[in-house]
Amino acid sequence: MTAYQINNDLYVTLEIESSENFFKEKDRKNLSLYIYRDKWRWISGIACFYKNIDIAPPGSMALYDWKLLSMEAGIVTLANNEKEIAVSIEQCF
Repeated sequence: MTAYQINNDLYVTLEIESSENFFKEKDRKNLSLYIYRDKWRWISGIACFYKNIDIAPPGSMALYDWKLLSMEAGIVTLANNEKEIAVSIEQCF
């Protein structure tokens, strides 16, 4: 987990996951945004929202530059050194 924020019982996390290609070699890392409705679902891994945000090759530290800026009115805003994105999470309410 690279970042998290708790707001009104919504748990927002940014998580880095390794993916494997056809030959079972680790070929990249994915940064994903997860939203959980409460602490129990966060601990159990039951997300109400999931989205891939960025991809980087193994060894790259670029995915750690992403930050959670805000979570207001059903929109999560994320940013890194180069860009800012807003993601609607209304299905979690």
